Amino acid sequence: MSLWWRHAFARTRHAPGKKYKVSYHELNQEVYKLIQARDFDAAITAAQQCAACAEEKFGAEHPTTATARQNVSVLLKKVGRFEEAAEQLQKSLKIREATFGEDHITVAQTLHNLGELARLRGNFEESLSHYQRAFKSKENNYRFDKQMQLSVAATLSNMGEVLRILGRLEEAHKVLYKGLRIREMELPELDLDIAISCEAIGVLEQQLGHLEKAQELYERSLGIRQRLLGEGHEDCFNALHNLAEVAFQNGDDKKAETQCRKVLDLREKRHGPEHPEVATSMVLLGNILKYQGRYEEAMKMLETCLQVREKVLGLEHTDVATVLNNLGVVYKLLGFKPEAEAHLERCLAIRRKKLGADHVDVADTILNLGTLMIEETEREDDAEQFLMESLSVHRKHYGEKSHFIRKSSNNVAEMLRRQGMHDDALPIYKDCEDISLTSFKGDSTLATLLHNKAQVLVEMQAFSGAEPLHKRALKMREELLGAKHPLVAVSHESLGKMFV
Repeated sequence: MSLWWRHAFARTRHAPGKKYKVSYHELNQEVYKLIQARDFDAAITAAQQCAACAEEKFGAEHPTTATARQNVSVLLKKVGRFEEAAEQLQKSLKIREATFGEDHITVAQTLHNLGELARLRGNFEESLSHYQRAFKSKENNYRFDKQMQLSVAATLSNMGEVLRILGRLEEAHKVLYKGLRIREMELPELDLDIAISCEAIGVLEQQLGHLEKAQELYERSLGIRQRLLGEGHEDCFNALHNLAEVAFQNGDDKKAETQCRKVLDLREKRHGPEHPEVATSMVLLGNILKYQGRYEEAMKMLETCLQVREKVLGLEHTDVATVLNNLGVVYKLLGFKPEAEAHLERCLAIRRKKLGADHVDVADTILNLGTLMIEETEREDDAEQFLMESLSVHRKHYGEKSHFIRKSSNNVAEMLRRQGMHDDALPIYKDCEDISLTSFKGDSTLATLLHNKAQVLVEMQAFSGAEPLHKRALKMREELLGAKHPLVAVSHESLGKMFV
């Protein structure tokens, strides 16, 4: 049982009331029984009654009322009712600040919980502000207490995740590793909080392109959770999902698809079809299907996912923007350009509002819009502006040798090719090829670069240089994607045209 429930149960005395025939303590016991039975809707109703009882018996500004409202918030969060949960917690915070002062540990913990709710609602700047206040209070006042050190570590872990989402990767790296070091010093090797830190750092390392390190951290997290909770526990699902993502980024799409479908099935059985974690699995599966050239299946998967996320998270959440971005790319591949542009424009508006103009996710969407516009002669100026802006942001955040630089640079070179500026395009393709060979071991992006470079040489009438590049690209695509993939067909067509 968590500390806040034990704290609630400890209050067995109550003043005589006019409205409630049972005590605050008895209502709390009923809430706990309903939680144990996993009847969360009934537990919320009982907890709300308990909060009303506390307010009547102890007063609206009493610490017990604050605790009761926090309990309601925890349950509302459990079922995804984040706005209502935040409202209850704000009321609890107001009581605690007035009663104990802004630097009290209960205030710090309430701020931590508000940070988590703001993160879940996609309000990342608000979330970061809450975590920073919570961290300052905890660090300044409880430096030598083990439990408070662990509380500091929890706030650091969550703060680091928000910094990562906001694109402040160096700060995130520092904060997340600091939290892990505290937990490793204070906890046994097999502890769930260490698993949480490993998972959070794994996500960061994966975003930075350090896939081996990310896999190592995910496997450590999964191993701890399986040992402590059992292989079928829902807390293992995230690590399994993350390992599927790493397999996908490493080019093993078949392994990734198998594992992703397994996690999707487990999450649907546990949570039902309309849950944020189910939608997360659907996003990954949609991306895998897109990579495999199964565009119709990817479209249906992502359209379903969009409906779930809009219903559960609202229309302007960053997780909704992610689906809009991915769906826009799939629509482009299917030739549905108006739909593609509409989804990408909506995604861009959400990401700019929530994340800021200099965020890497904003740059990704700008890149996709620029790529869409390349094919329209009358919009070449807009395409060039978008592609160069995307390249600048990616270079700032990831340096010169990242996957994102390859992707942005490839599209800049493609734009130059379409404008007939072949001599300017070729060096860019060469730089991207060098990055691919030294850092990415040869993948489908390299095959695309080789194909596009060959197209430039064909247009320059340099057929002897183009033919081996087209053949390399074809061979790589057949090996990586399979003989029936649409990109394999594109390579066959391009190679065939050279001899017409």
